[in-house]
Amino acid sequence: IESNRIVVSNQPPGMGATRDWIHRNLVSDGEVYLSMDDNIKAITAFAAEYYDLHEIPEDILKSDRKNISGEISWVEFKKLLEIDIEETLNRRAYLIGYATTDNPFFRGKKYREVGFVIGQMFAAFKNGSQFDPEVTYKEDYDFTASNLLRHGRVLINNFISPKKKHYENGGCGSLKARTPILVSSAEVLM
Repeated sequence: IESNRIVVSNQPPGMGATRDWIHRNLVSDGEVYLSMDDNIKAITAFAAEYYDLHEIPEDILKSDRKNISGEISWVEFKKLLEIDIEETLNRRAYLIGYATTDNPFFRGKKYREVGFVIGQMFAAFKNGSQFDPEVTYKEDYDFTASNLLRHGRVLINNFISPKKKHYENGGCGSLKARTPILVSSAEVLM
């Protein structure tokens, strides 16, 4: 990465403070931005013959599970993101999330307005909802709750899913290493 493209926040360790700093300092009021974890390998989406449906019949989800979804290009994802941004504005939601599982059987309805927006990939408008810098991890739960409280809804597109592993060693450490912090973050959320 070219050095002039790297931004150092100088925030304490943890996702809450870093995402809060980005949200406050790098995004203008009303602007939408896409946040993605650095270990996303690809984006998957339901095949074109299903993608424009509002809901996929259960018999198709059962019979065609292996062929219903596949990797898409970043150019294709950008086009679908632009559609999601319009849909979000039409619904007066200001946080866009994607499927929390890659299992198509649990993704039959294209859009949901209530649910968890996982932090590995989301698009958000700067609109008053903020990240709590005190929530070290689970900041995505906190930000989802903030948006639900403020706007009454989020937009989750179940037909798109990022491809990555959860709790990989690296930036935030293994699940074992971060469990004590996850527990304390859950206590802050409660």
